[in-house]
Amino acid sequence: MFSAQEIFDLAIQIEENGEAYYREAFQVVGDSSIKQLLQWLAEEEVRHRKYFLDLKMAAKPGGGADWAERVSGAFLQSAVSDHAFSLDDIDFSTIHNAKELLRIAIGFEEDSLVFYEILQSFVTEPDIAGHVREILKEEKRHIELIEERIRETVPPCDSKN
Repeated sequence: MFSAQEIFDLAIQIEENGEAYYREAFQVVGDSSIKQLLQWLAEEEVRHRKYFLDLKMAAKPGGGADWAERVSGAFLQSAVSDHAFSLDDIDFSTIHNAKELLRIAIGFEEDSLVFYEILQSFVTEPDIAGHVREILKEEKRHIELIEERIRETVPPCDSKN
């Protein structure tokens, strides 16, 4: 079983990983409009992380949020184990164009959606549930914006290596 604080820690980590990816991608892309999108996405991840950090700080250690007590550790762990959530496997030197870089970003956003949909299915507090729904909408919007950019003509990444 996870505590509410542990679940918020997972959400915080997901948002930190997303921010780190967008900031690293910003460094390798040359197109200014894509840079602008990546910077905005990184700032969105910071905002989401702050929300989950605030929730974590408000949760009482060892206190029982009913919804958190219903989340089985094995269930949540297996649900997230198939998803990236981490930058460990990304080698930016092997990414040859901005489309590829943006497709990886979609993978991060989709993984975030999976986690937040699981979280949403357990949350019963209206305030938390409302915020999770809002973050889900924002993550979906991120995917739409990234997909829109992929459909456009995208120049190759600038290579530092």
